[in-house]
Amino acid sequence: MACSGGLQPHAFNYAKQAAMCTEAEYAYTGHNSLFTPCKASACKTPGLALGAVQGYRLVDGTEQALMEALAQQPVSVSIEADQDVFHLYKSGIVQGTGCGTTLDHAVLAVGYGTDGDKKYWKVKNSWTTKWGEQGYVRIIRGTDECGILNGPPLYPVVKTGYSELQV
Repeated sequence: MACSGGLQPHAFNYAKQAAMCTEAEYAYTGHNSLFTPCKASACKTPGLALGAVQGYRLVDGTEQALMEALAQQPVSVSIEADQDVFHLYKSGIVQGTGCGTTLDHAVLAVGYGTDGDKKYWKVKNSWTTKWGEQGYVRIIRGTDECGILNGPPLYPVVKTGYSELQV
């Protein structure tokens, strides 16, 4: 809540009104405090200048719509991550009853693929590269596992001329 909450629409609306620091300048510290001030104005070289983020687009909560959006850019999604299957994840494809659909964690869907006969989403987490598959998790595709389609998925709209920057 230090930067007015962790919901993606709040973050994208904040990004419309402020320059965005790079992760190197404003690294995630991993603590939870309502009293820790947001230090976004302290970055020396913004990763995105003020005005670069114009807003966000919602992705229809279907597998096909998410696949189409991912073919263009990474997409912010929400999942249920408070279960052991997620906390203890090391590798493989998350599937089954261990992951619910009570959304509590924002992550970044970056792609999709298959491993043998299993289809999956590739998702970047914020829990360092020591977690999971170097910071990523694969979540079974086709079952709305962990509530990945329910958020709904969304991505930022970046002003033309800023497309080479990673958001």
